[in-house]
Amino acid sequence: MTCHSVVGRFMEFNPSKHSAVDCSECHKSHGEAMQCLECHSPHTGDMQYADCLGCHSPHKPTDIVLPADINTDFCSACHGEQVSLIEAKGSAHKTEINCVSCHLEHPPKGEKTIPECSMCHEAGDNSHFGVQGCASCHNPHAPFELDFSAVKEAKPACLSCHQDQQQAMDAAPSAHAEVDCSRCHPSHGEKKSCDSCHAPHSEEMTADDCLACHPAHTPTRISLGDQLSPGFCAACHEGISGSLAASQAKHSELSCLECHQGEHGSIMSCDSCHGQPHEAGLHSKFPDCLKCHKDPHSLVNWSTQ
Repeated sequence: MTCHSVVGRFMEFNPSKHSAVDCSECHKSHGEAMQCLECHSPHTGDMQYADCLGCHSPHKPTDIVLPADINTDFCSACHGEQVSLIEAKGSAHKTEINCVSCHLEHPPKGEKTIPECSMCHEAGDNSHFGVQGCASCHNPHAPFELDFSAVKEAKPACLSCHQDQQQAMDAAPSAHAEVDCSRCHPSHGEKKSCDSCHAPHSEEMTADDCLACHPAHTPTRISLGDQLSPGFCAACHEGISGSLAASQAKHSELSCLECHQGEHGSIMSCDSCHGQPHEAGLHSKFPDCLKCHKDPHSLVNWSTQ
């Protein structure tokens, strides 16, 4: 060190196991240097001495420098799980960049080990990129494998892309609009079945039956599906269903959809099917059929009052 003071400072400010051994361990004679692989195992079978020096300076080996042209196979020796994942599911993170595009420095020194997503994904390019906490949903080694299970609130991120759903929920507020998106979508593209939260109208009802009437994001805007089973109606309209079943009139032979079409609560006018079956004067005096035919579900109960 009396001659090689720079080397001494390297080892003083970058302590490592190399600092603790005598110089003669690596330098058997003056000007001679052992190759790294004489003591250390290579990261891969084809690694050469020059590859070691590409990242490690012998006198400060823990101050690792990552060259832009690094062979990323060397990374996989320690980070095999991450490399395998990015090879399988990395998308553009696999094809457009390599490890050192994101990991600018290597532990134990340096502060740029874990990258900021904004290095590449700027908020000005897409409103989604302005949402904080990217790693809460995205694994950077498999960026499209989204998992919302540990996310406190996924809705801001979801609605930055799914604006149509936001507009629908704003236009038709419901209890669904009050819960976080992850309640129904535990991972991206996954949809929980309606009956995981809601009791079905009847035992044979399926999730597809639910969606035939209730859009998931606007469930209170009920549209009656073309193939709606009258049994689903009876679950809420039990009294009406009972009256219709007990009636001897022809209405008892009809499906609910014959008279209730379109949105839930719609009622067809009687003359849509019946025209004006009585003489004109009677219809003029009593334009409302239900003045006499009190209940369309039980037409035998008509009144002259």
